[in-house]
Amino acid sequence: MQASARLPSRATLLGVLLAITLGLGGLVAVEAVRVARSHQLSVERFLDESAQAAAREFLSRSRDEMDAIAADLMGGLTGQRAPSPFELLPPPDFIQRAAERALVCADGSVRAFRYDFRSDSLVFAAGAHREDAPALGRVVSADFQSRYRPAWHATLLVRGGGARALLYGVRYSEFRAPLAAFGVELCDEALARAIFARALDRGGLLATDAGALPQDSLLVVSVDGPAGAKLLAARAEPLETHRASATIERLGGVTATVALRPAATLRLAISPPSQSRVAALVALFALTGLLALVALLQLRREAALVRLRTDFTSSVSHELRTPLAQILLFGETLRLGRARSDADKQLAVDTIVEEGRRLMHLVDNLLQFDRAARAGAPLAVAPVRVEEVVQSACATFAPLLEASELTVHVDVPHELFVSADAAALRHVLLNFLDNAAKYGPARQVVKVAAARIGDTVRITVDDQGPGVPPRDRESVWAPFARLDRDRHSTRAGSGIGLSVVRDLIMRQHGRASVEDAPGGGARFVVTLPLAHLPS
Repeated sequence: MQASARLPSRATLLGVLLAITLGLGGLVAVEAVRVARSHQLSVERFLDESAQAAAREFLSRSRDEMDAIAADLMGGLTGQRAPSPFELLPPPDFIQRAAERALVCADGSVRAFRYDFRSDSLVFAAGAHREDAPALGRVVSADFQSRYRPAWHATLLVRGGGARALLYGVRYSEFRAPLAAFGVELCDEALARAIFARALDRGGLLATDAGALPQDSLLVVSVDGPAGAKLLAARAEPLETHRASATIERLGGVTATVALRPAATLRLAISPPSQSRVAALVALFALTGLLALVALLQLRREAALVRLRTDFTSSVSHELRTPLAQILLFGETLRLGRARSDADKQLAVDTIVEEGRRLMHLVDNLLQFDRAARAGAPLAVAPVRVEEVVQSACATFAPLLEASELTVHVDVPHELFVSADAAALRHVLLNFLDNAAKYGPARQVVKVAAARIGDTVRITVDDQGPGVPPRDRESVWAPFARLDRDRHSTRAGSGIGLSVVRDLIMRQHGRASVEDAPGGGARFVVTLPLAHLPS
């Protein structure tokens, strides 16, 4: 009782500790996932900002390339002030010669022009005449008025829709009065090669701990015009989703899109978070939960073992007390001379012998159970005549059968042999007969039969008791197992008899089972290998 009283308190304490451990493990796992998610979001935001910075840097370099080309083409005319608003303007021929060297189109159609704001007239180099000159002049005038800044050296106007791009700068006089715009009309191919491709090849678009990263395999850059025209196609498809776009007003509204490839993300100052720690913490939480479950199952098993041990102790004590009380009673009767006749003396002696046999059988069961638990010595398996073993078991159990008013009917062929240990098989039959005497009604008939089935011998013991329900026909073979209907009854039973039977039969390479008897009650079945005797 003290052990069972200590168990709930210990189980409660362990359960509380396991619950706390599981809760802490869950909090750690949740916190780890939250931190990892926060880190992931920070990294994603940083990578997106890096792509945005790379796009802005690319356009800044493209602007520098445009200014350098404009300086080569237009010399000191644009971005500077003229000494007089009535200055004579040079023709655009010198721009045409420089443009033919620096800008190449497949059709050779790079044309230099000059637009005079004072006369609203546009002229081409070498006195070329074109019908669209007035329209082109209006385009330059409108673009100058809408977005040109005096501080600019040049600007780019990408018109799209099949119209050629314009690269021009403005010459001012005193008080920022515009005199003329000098520039070139060039194809998209020359524009992409002279400005955007050169800016891309310069690299250095991302600053990292290792220095500047060139485009190469790290960045994927593309440039689109305001009308959707592709001015610079990406060299490869991006493998990452971190991308950003940017525009610069001086570049005529073109859009540069930069996408980061995996090699770039690995070279940046912040690397993507590793998922290994999160996985390890989740695995730790799962392991903690598993250990808690195992511990609870062990506690449940321990509680069940304590209950079984208590039931076993109570059952064995009851089973020992009954025959001991009978032996003590009739022993004192003989010692004190209270037996009045010879018949009374014979009854006392017979009772002492019967109860001694009962005790001996109980002790044998306990010893067999202990040997099974300790993996005892192997049995001496040899050809055994079934009839002899059955008759020996019935003879041994005869006094107890008479006391229980049982009748045993034996139906075993004379020349039937099994491969078994005679003593073990005899012990199995004694256990079956003992079960029939305990749980069967008075004056019942117990049938012991055997028959050959192929290369096996089937031995059955039928009683007329209540039988074994189908749901319990496997559990009755477990140690200390008793049916619920018998757990609180006055019938004695240690709960180890059938466990000993199954162990002995399995060690003889046989099988033991229980089923319904034809006339009601239980039929215990033992199947053993047939013994072939040498002829």
